[in-house]
Amino acid sequence: AIAVLEELQGHNIIVAALNDETGEISNYSNRCGNAAEYCIAAVGDNVTVYSQSMRFVPPSTLHLQIGYAKSNGTSLSAPIVSGGLALMKQLFRDQLSHEDLVTRLFETANDSGIYADASIYGHGALDLDAALSPVGPLMAPAGGMDHYLHDTWLELGGAFGDGLAHSLAGQEFAAFDELGAPFWRDLSGLVHSAPPDTLSARMRALFSPAFGTAAPEATADGWRLGLSGLPGADVGLLGLAGHATTGVWNVAEGVEAAMFTTAGQPGEPAPKTGAQLSWRATDSDFGLRAGWLREQEGLLGSATGGAFGELSSDSTVFGLDAATDRRGWRLAAEAELGMVWARSGGGWIDSLSDVTTSAFRFGASRSFGERDDISFTLSQPPRAESGRARLTAPVGQSKDGSVLWETFDAALTPSSRQLDLAVRWTRAGVLGGALRMEAAAIRHPGHDRSAPNDLLLLSGWQKSF
Repeated sequence: AIAVLEELQGHNIIVAALNDETGEISNYSNRCGNAAEYCIAAVGDNVTVYSQSMRFVPPSTLHLQIGYAKSNGTSLSAPIVSGGLALMKQLFRDQLSHEDLVTRLFETANDSGIYADASIYGHGALDLDAALSPVGPLMAPAGGMDHYLHDTWLELGGAFGDGLAHSLAGQEFAAFDELGAPFWRDLSGLVHSAPPDTLSARMRALFSPAFGTAAPEATADGWRLGLSGLPGADVGLLGLAGHATTGVWNVAEGVEAAMFTTAGQPGEPAPKTGAQLSWRATDSDFGLRAGWLREQEGLLGSATGGAFGELSSDSTVFGLDAATDRRGWRLAAEAELGMVWARSGGGWIDSLSDVTTSAFRFGASRSFGERDDISFTLSQPPRAESGRARLTAPVGQSKDGSVLWETFDAALTPSSRQLDLAVRWTRAGVLGGALRMEAAAIRHPGHDRSAPNDLLLLSGWQKSF
């Protein structure tokens, strides 16, 4: 009847019974034969069945009998297949049509080995685990294209902390397998926060002069070119350029102009380019600076892959620094405010608002005798103070196969503020070099309120040749 009547096709299935021990067709079961296109096989032997009966015994007694037994037959294979279809309908949230469910059941059946004989087993033996699992790699649609889910990710720069991941927690999206079935995942699982500073980076900082103890580097008349950082870059956004190729010009007394790029630097496939203009008052420890940074494929160190599309940004920064001597102490302060214009395209991120950032550092240091120095530093690395993102992601499909989308807003600001408090002691003249020891307490690393506070103890010996 199924082969003749089209209205039954995709809604009805012929089921053959399998022996539970050998896995072969049971001796009492019909073979699929000419109906192989609509046939599948499932276990029909030694199936545990449940029975219940009630009997009323006058005048007021009700007898309830419950029993379990083993039974055989295609009448037991058929409900096993029906139950499998019911589980599939539930797993896929009733977003697959009846025809799609039946097609999936047939496509995922085990048709290897003896089950390859369609005249006996039709599409093969029921494999419910395969029917409920993705077939092939999951794909994420975006921008009119399908992207591999394993290539879809968003790695946030340190300034954003856990902001976006926290906003997206519990938000589901749908990815689709080769048969077009939706599978739901947590969107925040694709968002990764930047790792905290590595121990090696902390050690490099240990061998740098303590904040406020070294005067700003003076620029010789004319210009210089080299691989170097920029004044103030170690506390602000321009530090994203790292050790860029930098050209510095002495424009006028106390005024420097710099241009930099990471093009051609190892590990920098997407160049960062920028410039900075700084001014320092004559015979004064007060300075101002303004800078610009372009990230061709990023946003404050963030990067994307797959369905998230592309990011790019331009940042402007304004900073000041000052230092003074008070009763034997050298006091220094540095602060920066940033404004970021972000762009997105080709993916789930529809738009990004402007982002404001902040960073600061305060220090106090003094010398004791000719050999000992101590310094205290309180700092906050760059942090996003405002900003929102609008995303549109797939959340399922209609029964005709059309992808369903949902748009939502998410905050980019992190849940807390990282503060670093460090105490450093330096003794000169130890084995011809300098011995440095530092203790650092880090509150809410990565601007993440849930991150445990860190305590670091560092020591090292430095000698210049």
